Amino acid sequence: MCDDILEAMKEEFAGPDIPPFPADFGDESDDEVFDAESAVRATMLGGESSDEESRPASGVEARLAINISSTGHVTSDAPGWKAFGNIGRITQWPAKAHPADQNVSIRCYLHPGCSVARKRLKYSDDQLLDWLFQGELPSPTAKPAEKKLMGQKHFALRDEMLPSAKAVSKAS
Repeated sequence: MCDDILEAMKEEFAGPDIPPFPADFGDESDDEVFDAESAVRATMLGGESSDEESRPASGVEARLAINISSTGHVTSDAPGWKAFGNIGRITQWPAKAHPADQNVSIRCYLHPGCSVARKRLKYSDDQLLDWLFQGELPSPTAKPAEKKLMGQKHFALRDEMLPSAKAVSKAS
């Protein structure tokens, strides 16, 4: 049965840029299997196949490769982050109000229930994005409980990086 699956995968994914599948999976070390998986994954995603490029970029590297849509959705072209799709979204409201009367929020799509809302004049999009990319990128196999824990850690950074007006006045 495994041979049938292997043959089907060869037919589906084989091409000039895809490395050949090994004939016997039992003879490779873990490093060789990782290298082969990385090469196939990177080629299928349009990237290079080096180990370095197959590992997710840091939050700082991902922050430098961002795109923000007209609707405020944030994506990154950095390795690992690009496959995630929308990482977050920045919104401000009320839309027609003067900036002094507006609020802004950033929703983190990496973790459940992870977002921040603040006064628009107090924080720039850059500050909000800096917070967003401090979040840990969950692995594709992360369980909901793991994502929730990552989200709690990320959420805790908000008061440090984006203190609310009340938090600032108490410290003064």
